[in-house]
Amino acid sequence: MTLRKSCKLFILIAESIAAMLFSIKSVSSQSTQLTKWVEVQGTTIEPSKRINGVNNSLYDPMYLGANTLARNRDQINFEGVAQVRYVQFTGNCRTKMLSIIKVADFDKNKQPTINVRKIDEGWFRAEENYRKILEKACSLSGFTMPSTPKLIFDYKNKKDSGSIEYKRVRASLNYSKRINEIGRIDYSPTLSISIGKQVITVAGEDNLYRSSMVQIAEMDKSNPFPEVIFSSYTGGAHCCTIIKIITSSPDGLIWRVVNAGRFDGGTREVEAPDSGELYYLIRSDNRFLYKFSSYARSFPPMRVWQLNDLELKDISKDTRFHSLHRQTLGLMWKNIKIATESGEVNGLLAGYTATKALLGEAISGWELMLERYDRTRTDGLEVCKSGYSDQGKCKEGLVKYYSFPEALRAFLIDTDYLQ
Repeated sequence: MTLRKSCKLFILIAESIAAMLFSIKSVSSQSTQLTKWVEVQGTTIEPSKRINGVNNSLYDPMYLGANTLARNRDQINFEGVAQVRYVQFTGNCRTKMLSIIKVADFDKNKQPTINVRKIDEGWFRAEENYRKILEKACSLSGFTMPSTPKLIFDYKNKKDSGSIEYKRVRASLNYSKRINEIGRIDYSPTLSISIGKQVITVAGEDNLYRSSMVQIAEMDKSNPFPEVIFSSYTGGAHCCTIIKIITSSPDGLIWRVVNAGRFDGGTREVEAPDSGELYYLIRSDNRFLYKFSSYARSFPPMRVWQLNDLELKDISKDTRFHSLHRQTLGLMWKNIKIATESGEVNGLLAGYTATKALLGEAISGWELMLERYDRTRTDGLEVCKSGYSDQGKCKEGLVKYYSFPEALRAFLIDTDYLQ
């Protein structure tokens, strides 16, 4: 290749990368000469769902384009086809979050039209095909996600047992059936952990769905073995995954169970979002659910816990996790704008204000809350400090607040988001 051709190639690549590194703006139209669309062979994601044997348009095949793929550490920009349209994405390979930046239709020559619409949709968690296309883009860019062995049980695979092994720790999960008190058949999971001749047995939660996850990951380097994370989904509306972490003593001779707690939603693995070798428990803060809004309009902040011997320490305010919180803010802001028009915005604003506090930006979060909160709502303005009787009455210590900001301030202080 001549020097002139090399320079031209370098300029084309630089222009493609620069085209993707733009900020999110409000919805608008502009005339832009897009890079010629070329599909990357072997990246097609087939539809994952069908309705009456016909593909739903939301699940049309997706695939990557050959241009504008650029990554800076965890952040990645790429182009693809989604819902039969040309789309430019920005995403995070580690947290599996995506944002759609631009969309365009294809012309008769199967090239993007020059009328490109800029989108302001904020961040969303990549699921189903979106997650697969993000993972393909990250893989093509050379990104490697730290992986740990996992056992995943759910209603789809219908398996009753399985085993994984990592760094001399072997974990086996077995399901047995039992008839519960209302005559329904439940599945009872039992976890067995083997280290040499030593065996530890831990019972999980009975459930209808045979839904659980076992993962082996390094959460505490003060002991010689990785931890075993056992998550059992109980089923039920708005409920619950119970997480137990089985960890060894510093000398490796004794294994103990740390009851991490009960969390909203299904099973999810522990993560290493700071690109290190240590894994953390990352879940939403259940205390925000139903507090100032219905479940559907509650948006809890994310919390990060680090295992230290038998203690789970909350390190959510650590600057290593700021990118995680900022992506959560993007999702919250999108929902706040919708709810401001349709009502029940206070639960969203509570989570938003708390997340801003985690970032050290409590004042700006509070100012936005004061501007947008619904003054007609009374959810969360009465707090019973001592619990309720069987008749549903507060035993003692009923506190009444006169406004949402007053109640929110007290709640954020009680939950350690504000001083």
